Amino acid sequence: EDEDDILSFRRREGTDADVRKRKRELDDEHPGAPRRMTAEEERDRILAALAQDNAKGEDFDVGSLRKLVLSFEKKVSVNTEARIKHPDEPARFLDSEMKLNEAIGEMHVISTNPALYPEVIKIGVLSTILGLLSHDNVDIAAATISLLEELIDVEAVEDSLDDARALLQELFEQQMPLMLLQAVSRLDEEQREEADAVHHALGVIENMLELQASMCDRLVAETEWLSYLINRVRARDFDPNRLYASEVLAIVVQSSTNARKRFGELDGVSSLLEALAPFKRKDPGSADEVELMENLFNVLCAAMVEDDLRGLFVKAEGVELMLLMLREQLQSRRCALRLLSYVMTGPAGAHACTVFVEKAGIKILFAAFMVTPQHKLRKAGHSELEYEEHVLSILTALFRNATEVTRPRLLGKFVENDFAKIDRLVELFLAYSDRVRATEHKLADTRRDLLAEGLDEQEAEDEVYSRRLEAGLFTLQMIVYVMGEAASGCGPSARDHLARVLRLRGHTLAEVQAVLVEFSKNIEADARETGVPFRERVAALAEQLA
Repeated sequence: EDEDDILSFRRREGTDADVRKRKRELDDEHPGAPRRMTAEEERDRILAALAQDNAKGEDFDVGSLRKLVLSFEKKVSVNTEARIKHPDEPARFLDSEMKLNEAIGEMHVISTNPALYPEVIKIGVLSTILGLLSHDNVDIAAATISLLEELIDVEAVEDSLDDARALLQELFEQQMPLMLLQAVSRLDEEQREEADAVHHALGVIENMLELQASMCDRLVAETEWLSYLINRVRARDFDPNRLYASEVLAIVVQSSTNARKRFGELDGVSSLLEALAPFKRKDPGSADEVELMENLFNVLCAAMVEDDLRGLFVKAEGVELMLLMLREQLQSRRCALRLLSYVMTGPAGAHACTVFVEKAGIKILFAAFMVTPQHKLRKAGHSELEYEEHVLSILTALFRNATEVTRPRLLGKFVENDFAKIDRLVELFLAYSDRVRATEHKLADTRRDLLAEGLDEQEAEDEVYSRRLEAGLFTLQMIVYVMGEAASGCGPSARDHLARVLRLRGHTLAEVQAVLVEFSKNIEADARETGVPFRERVAALAEQLA
């Protein structure tokens, strides 16, 4: 064939289907023959054989690599020529295709020797490997995807991370993510082998971001992978690849500001709310589907770091959807509380707080506040501490962002039923005070150890304070803040009731005040604040309890 014929060659419809059909026919003609191995089984067989050779002393070195690559590239060339010469006769290139598939499997041994990656780059074989992603036979493309996944598997390359990152950089420069996505677009997930290939492609992206998180910005700027992931998780029916896509999407959105902003531009917020909507009326049908639901919530929680995306959440009626989930008290309830705490916290959550109150969220919230469903949470493997933290975070946000309209409605809840909500605050205050106190005894030794390790006084204090927050101080601070708002805003009778209940339990308002004072000293200024700064508000509440 002349050069023009080669360049103009295109796969004709049905060619690869014919190849696979012929494979099945060969099996049918020999029913007694062993079952044909899948690509993964063939790869595992080859790796096992190579491992056995290594055990015998036949090490894989630069010479072995060059020999392997030469054999691989020769089989690629033979297959390419056979396809060009006989485009309409699959049987004429079937043998070379099977040998090429086997050669790709043999290339997996390179992943067990990441120290040779600089030589792999130098040889220039990566362009040949990437070229197979567009091979007319999707089985070959699928085998190539599996190879790429293993080459940058973090666990496999952990002893040669610099070499692996250099390989990844070269793959990126040669447009690997773009070519990979083009390969995925050709795959039919109704076919098990091709669905497996999509799974491996998602694994490539996960490995890439785990190996070099900074590549996330280029991934979302130079390819349509983020758009693909958003669309993939929107599917109604559950399947393993939808689950994996949700995991990878969470990693991408958590990785960079640019990824989150692009997520917003692609209408990702409303798309994920749409994907979560079915869980407002029914629980997930399996443990895997629970994981899918939680991954989708994780994506939105990460996205809410960006103030603009909170606006998109409110606009897409995300607050209303979360309230429906809270009202139904299904498995999505805990996740909905967590997401609302992200959306409503701080000055950027003011609009969401207003909508929350307008949509009768206060009544729903206080139902969750008064009783922690410990049995349900423990049965599902979740912590009641996390549940209480999210409830109190929302309550804190409502007070912090309260308006002249919403504040009276909020305070009214603490007066009704003979100050029952204040009694609940005292119950939580005592429980979390005990937790923090128990931790502080242990942290005395920790502080000494930190100083002995070379940290200065301030660094040691900051680290100890951080650990106290993790141990329950963060939740305790929100409890006393809400106490202060209720005691201050509901009149002298509320303050007197709070003092009396504390006294009956052997405690005083001075203890509440002490936590508020420490809290106020550790609040950082927020440029987005309007009106009285939060730090000053907390300090004022502490003084009013004196």
